[in-house]
Amino acid sequence: MNALLFLANLATLAWAVEVTKKDWDEKTAGKTVFVKFFAPWCGHCKKMKPAWDKLMQEYADHDSILVADVDCIGDGKSKCEEVGIEGFPTIKYGSPTNLEEYKGGRDFETLEKFAKANLGPTCSPERSDLCDDRQQQLLEEFMAMSLSELKTKIKEKDEEISAAEKQVQDLFKRLEKQYEEAQKAKERKEKAIKDAGLWLMKSVQAHRKVKELKDAKDKQDKEEEKEKDNATNATNATNATSELEHSALESQPGEDATPNSTEMAGSDVSPAATAAAPSSDSESNIGTPEVQQPAPENPSEVRESKPETDRKDQTAETEGKAEL
Repeated sequence: MNALLFLANLATLAWAVEVTKKDWDEKTAGKTVFVKFFAPWCGHCKKMKPAWDKLMQEYADHDSILVADVDCIGDGKSKCEEVGIEGFPTIKYGSPTNLEEYKGGRDFETLEKFAKANLGPTCSPERSDLCDDRQQQLLEEFMAMSLSELKTKIKEKDEEISAAEKQVQDLFKRLEKQYEEAQKAKERKEKAIKDAGLWLMKSVQAHRKVKELKDAKDKQDKEEEKEKDNATNATNATNATSELEHSALESQPGEDATPNSTEMAGSDVSPAATAAAPSSDSESNIGTPEVQQPAPENPSEVRESKPETDRKDQTAETEGKAEL
């Protein structure tokens, strides 16, 4: 197993391309490049290494496309500094003198698809047939210059780019300083406001809210208790009225009831006379069955009423004689 891995690594090294600043121009001449700038200790670099190695193998013998590595910790450090590499891995593509940053996926399928769609020969001294009219004019102008003149021109343009980058960096530093000053001013202002009683104000507000909620709940509880008492009182009043009406109905005598002995005792007519003398109603209702009066519950009441009637008769007779 170890032997197979060793042979696989040897095969990879056979077609792997690693470039440095020293051999960059030679290896990239007349080609479109797809370059990974990496650090050996980088975890993301290690993760994408199998896919990148497979892509390098696919384009190992290509005449117009170069897929390569640059070790920013090893021999390629100066090239990484020249390109301005700040993080790992960084992948760039395009013309060797005009690299653009790749921002796509890092799996083999995505890398291969991008390479087929975007890598290929471009305008260059080797492929002037791919230059448009303006590029052709510039190419002829630059080809007419001496190497020292080209070097001077390139240095001037690089310095212009560096100056533009410096302006951005200076602006960033000024903005950073302004931000820091503004942040400090904000902190001082915030502290002054808090020291003036903001925290206590918020504490009072919270206290008031809690108290208002408690008062509102107490009020609601009292109203509910009052409504409950009113409902109970109304129910009790209704029940009391019903009991009174029921008692009144029970205390009323029936239509066929006979006057009690007390009513009879207070009358001038004895029970016997009342029974003997028919009323006008009874006379008008001849043929109606006579209703038999119930016997007094206490016979002594009748005996007591008779002497009183006799006395009244005797008194009336005496008064009649006296008148004569």
